[in-house]
Amino acid sequence: MQRIVLCILFLALAISVETTAGEKPVFHKITTHDGLSHSTVYTIAQDHKGYIWIGTREGLNRYNSYGLKTYYNGQENTGGLSADRILCLKPASEQRLFIGTSEGLDRYDYQTDRVENIHYQGKPLGYIKCLFESSDALLYVCAESGLYLIDKQNKATRLSEESNTLAIAEYKTDVFWLMTSKGVYLVNKMGDVIKEYADLKPNLKTRNNFYCLFKDNQGTMWVGTQEGAFWYLPQKDKFEKVETAEEKSAVSLVRAINEDDQNRIWIGTEKGMYVYDKVSGNTEHYAQSFDQSPYALSDQSVYCILKSRENIMWMGTYFGGVNFVKLRESGFVKVVPDGGENSLSGKAVSQLTEDRQGRLWIGSEDAGVSVWDKERQHFTYFTSKNSPSSISGNNVHALQQDGEGNIWLGTFLEGLDRYDPATGKFTNYRHDPTDSSTISHNNVFSLLCDSRDNLWVGTWEGINIYDRKKDHFRKFKPQGVGERFVYDLLEDDLGKIWICTRNDGIFRYDPVTDQLEWFNKDHHDNHGLTVNKVIHVFQDSKNRLWFGTLNGGVLQWDRTAKRFSAFTKSDGLSNNNVYGILEDQQGNLWLSTNNGLTVLDPTTGQTKIYDKSNGLQDAQFNFKSSYKDKGGRMYFGTVNGMYHFHPDSINAIKTPPSIHFTELKLFNKPLEVGGADGILFSQIDEVESITLKYSQNVITFDFVATNYFSPGKNVYAYYLEGFEKDWNKPDEKHSATYTNLSPGRYTFHVKAANPDGVWSRERTILLTVAPPFWWTSWAKVIYGLLVVAAVFGYRRYLYLRHQEKMTYQLEKVEKEKMQELNQHKLNFFTYISHEFKTPLTLIIAVIDKFLDHQDHSSHQKEDFKLIKRNASRLHFLIDQLMEFRKTESDHTDLKPKWGDVILFLRDTFSAFVPLYHKKDITYHFTTDCRAFEALFDDDKLEKIVTNLVSNAIKSTPTFGEITMQAEMKASAIPGHAWLSIHVEDNGRGLPKEELDKIFMPFYQGDNPSPAEAGSGIGLALVNSLTKYLGGSIIAESTVDQGTRITVNLPLQTTSDKKQEYIKVEGNKGLLIDEDYYHLEVKADDSQKNNLEGEVTYELLIVEDNEEMRKFLASYFSRCYKVTTANDGIAALEIIGKRVPDVIISDVVMPKMGGDELCITIKNNIDTSHIPFILLTAKSTMESKIEGLEIGADAYLPKPFNLQELRLMVKNTLESRNSLKHHFLKFGSVDNYERPVNNKDHKFLNKLIEIVHQNLDDPAFNIAGFSKEAGVSRTLLHMKLKKLVNLSATEFVKAIRLKKSTNLLKAGSNVSEVAYKVGFNDPNYFSRAFKEKYGVPPSEYKGECESKDNKKGDLQAFIDNRSSPDT
Repeated sequence: MQRIVLCILFLALAISVETTAGEKPVFHKITTHDGLSHSTVYTIAQDHKGYIWIGTREGLNRYNSYGLKTYYNGQENTGGLSADRILCLKPASEQRLFIGTSEGLDRYDYQTDRVENIHYQGKPLGYIKCLFESSDALLYVCAESGLYLIDKQNKATRLSEESNTLAIAEYKTDVFWLMTSKGVYLVNKMGDVIKEYADLKPNLKTRNNFYCLFKDNQGTMWVGTQEGAFWYLPQKDKFEKVETAEEKSAVSLVRAINEDDQNRIWIGTEKGMYVYDKVSGNTEHYAQSFDQSPYALSDQSVYCILKSRENIMWMGTYFGGVNFVKLRESGFVKVVPDGGENSLSGKAVSQLTEDRQGRLWIGSEDAGVSVWDKERQHFTYFTSKNSPSSISGNNVHALQQDGEGNIWLGTFLEGLDRYDPATGKFTNYRHDPTDSSTISHNNVFSLLCDSRDNLWVGTWEGINIYDRKKDHFRKFKPQGVGERFVYDLLEDDLGKIWICTRNDGIFRYDPVTDQLEWFNKDHHDNHGLTVNKVIHVFQDSKNRLWFGTLNGGVLQWDRTAKRFSAFTKSDGLSNNNVYGILEDQQGNLWLSTNNGLTVLDPTTGQTKIYDKSNGLQDAQFNFKSSYKDKGGRMYFGTVNGMYHFHPDSINAIKTPPSIHFTELKLFNKPLEVGGADGILFSQIDEVESITLKYSQNVITFDFVATNYFSPGKNVYAYYLEGFEKDWNKPDEKHSATYTNLSPGRYTFHVKAANPDGVWSRERTILLTVAPPFWWTSWAKVIYGLLVVAAVFGYRRYLYLRHQEKMTYQLEKVEKEKMQELNQHKLNFFTYISHEFKTPLTLIIAVIDKFLDHQDHSSHQKEDFKLIKRNASRLHFLIDQLMEFRKTESDHTDLKPKWGDVILFLRDTFSAFVPLYHKKDITYHFTTDCRAFEALFDDDKLEKIVTNLVSNAIKSTPTFGEITMQAEMKASAIPGHAWLSIHVEDNGRGLPKEELDKIFMPFYQGDNPSPAEAGSGIGLALVNSLTKYLGGSIIAESTVDQGTRITVNLPLQTTSDKKQEYIKVEGNKGLLIDEDYYHLEVKADDSQKNNLEGEVTYELLIVEDNEEMRKFLASYFSRCYKVTTANDGIAALEIIGKRVPDVIISDVVMPKMGGDELCITIKNNIDTSHIPFILLTAKSTMESKIEGLEIGADAYLPKPFNLQELRLMVKNTLESRNSLKHHFLKFGSVDNYERPVNNKDHKFLNKLIEIVHQNLDDPAFNIAGFSKEAGVSRTLLHMKLKKLVNLSATEFVKAIRLKKSTNLLKAGSNVSEVAYKVGFNDPNYFSRAFKEKYGVPPSEYKGECESKDNKKGDLQAFIDNRSSPDT
């Protein structure tokens, strides 16, 4: 049993020696070049998140394997350290981190990413020497001001004012080690000294004697002092100094002590780092290097040591920043050259091979060959020394052992060497240009010993085969391979030789058939070869051939398909330069490249890369430098040494990375904790949820996974739940940005994996994007209401649309009926017109005959002329109507004539000169050409022009202006031209709504003036004629500025039958009869004819038709004083100057019609008494009732009977006189039975009531009377005169006297009655009473009773007004 155990131990030791032979720890560095705030590092600690905290002379640094964040004194955003000099750090329970500085104690707050200063009694604790946490979570602070205790609430309590305490460590429960400047003590919890250790008594002459206390995993206490490191031996109860095997490696001035996972003690001193093995007592010493070697410290003064949870040893140095060593490297053993002392002699390792004794021959390009005896861990070196026992050159590129055990070496420039193990001597073969039996070139890069024991030598100029018997060389296939650079040679399982060249592809030689086949990518049939630079060839266990290339990845030869297929960087390789190929026991290929090792699974195509991030110290391998020994161990040469490893011993890092959120950015700007945006109230790594506004829609999550084995080589996968359905493809990018997120709740998921595929736990943050104000709950309620309203509105719209369609259908039917009715009207008017022409002709002829006689009075002649004028105008209108009818019904004929159209237009326009003069109108005719001959219908053109001009004359006021312009324009049709006629006036103009209707038949506009009134046929006829002639008409108008009408007519300018057409010579024969055109020159202000002497009554006639107005004025002037006005506005001006007795007014007039005038008169108290008679063409009963309702006294439709109108005026005036007599007789209007104006009746009743109310007031006068009546004294007087023919004073007096008669009849005495009816003086009352009734008041009752009875109405009136109820 003991022998088995010993064997196992021996085997384990052998493996350990094998795997660690030549290996040195690699010291990775973090310096100021990496962002460290200062090169002097006093303390290092690792917190619960896995962050490495580094305290320096200037600032505190936090390292997360990607970068550093620094905290300084005075930083506002982080709270600020007590001082920049950080002396000690202590991660404590409750996820706290305490920071000891040169000026006080601080605590880092993970929630807010701020530093909090801890004070005692309001003062800082001063210089902090040590921080220690006991097993009961109490923090002890060794400060310059004393010993303090920090509780879980971070409150400080001073335990002692002793300032000499340097460090504390816990030995057992409630028992502590205490180190002071005076020595090391064992004390209890109360501070009582249990024992003082005299063997550690300091040298009082030395300033600093003690530096550190450390307790290892076995509970052993270690003390670092000026004299060295001491450890406590419990069995001896004493401290002993750590001794090293060599005196030169004596440990002294120990500042830091720690322990690795192999229980080795790491001791930091002023002379570097010592690693002490407690079991063997061996010590390894690592000092600084001045050439920045990765196998040495950056500075030899080590101030602190930390073992992190990843079993990485961290060291802080005084001038070199941070150094750290990964104790558990990935399994790759790096053999580092040392110049030939105990390791490789050369740096650039090229070819590798193993001899029969199991020794590894390692060729280099700079120091010959190193032969490594792996069992004895011994190196033998062969270098060039110009002797038979040395190689010919130190730049070795090829190594091969032949069947006799000789080692052949190919060199650069020095030819070929053969080493004989039996004699230990070298034989050199060189190229001799004069001897063809020598090698073809002195640069030998490849060697092969085939199955027939032939030695193939590949050179820069072809291949040579060695003849052992003759000891010389022959050239292989000089016509085939020729003088090409041969880089590698291989014999496959079929005995075929594969030849790799540097620039010319691949050759394959079959020794059986002596056939040489060439594969070149530039050949037409290149068999899939993608590159001609082939470095290496390898055959795996399945006899597949693989070729390493430059810039072409690795190629595989398919024997069946006879084609090459490539695996490149895009397929997962670390680099496209493949230098060496080996196969492990699982069939995976290990490819050395220019950027690390790639493991390729030929079956699945999956790859795994090893580089600096996961085990390799450098990643640049050398050309064709690879070898696998019998034990399966692989060797790969690099440009700086060699790696060796067994594939099964490669240690995957099983420790998952620790992932943390580092920053939250909004619109690419980092958010601060407690910032004005109100998003983060804690550090992003501490929060579980965040809420954003809708407008904050560009958000970035920054995260990092701490992985100190392969910094920066983690891959991350993330997705936003609610926005994405699956994880994003793993990538090294450690941030995620999202834009334009819709309102809602999301969950951001992120995880990380190290290069070995070990995934971290998943981290999540709940993200809420608040809806915009228009998508809040209230907004949705409103939207719901709006949707309901929209649905209702839509249904309402459909209903209304249906109604519109029905209305449209009805309107369409009505329109069709109206069109049909219009046609009937036109047919009727045409028929009637024909019937009217003969009677009108006879009337005009008889009147002309009558006027030819000279024996008539002038008054009779004027009447007959009036008849003729109106008959002639009626005849003209009938002609217009018949022409319009013919045009509309297409029954007119085109009768073109040849002539000067410009002259024709000028003559036609000039024919209206008498009418221009009659209204004092300025007229202009302009044209762009003096003459233009063409074919045109003179009759239709004349009708167009005369209607346009006459319409313009009607619209133009007196002293206005009319312009007619004729323009000739070219036409697209040869032999044709366009005539444009513009007629423009400066009249009142038309609004747009009327402008669209002026070409409609019978349209006259709203309230046209008398001068503008017409039949409504003229412009409709112009429009019809223009369209009939193929032209167009355009109307433009501006209110109060005038109207412009443009007519465009096509004209034919050439004709082969010109002579056949009637010639037109202008239009000078056109005579314009003024009777045809109803013009009003000016309105008459008044007509004051008095043929029968002075007349009492005044009559106002308001009529817009001049002839009618003159006729009525002439008729009534024989009996009344007549004043005339042409519209309501003019009538009001006249009434304002003099009030008439009767008003006769037409209803339809411009500016102000008769109905509006009537309302104005009757609503004015000054004029409401004036009788008003309306004359109108509206003869319906509804129109008559409407006129009477607005206050008209009479309503007479046109045509009216002149005698009826005269009697109506007469009766109205007599009715007014009858009202006066009635009041004078009876003193009242209550029983008046004849028609009277209601407003006058009410007004009189109001006046009587006012007098009765003031009957007994002798001070009641006319001023008070008019004030209570609400009218002026003058108006009161005028109204009473008009109504009852009494002055105001007489009116009051009459009522008082009438009242007195009732009082006298009731038995009252005279004096009492006088005072009751408002008389101050009874005598005056008696005189007035007697004057009124003919008897004194005292005799009235008996003598005048019968007389009073005859005045019954007045007596009843007075009685009613004098009753108590009144």
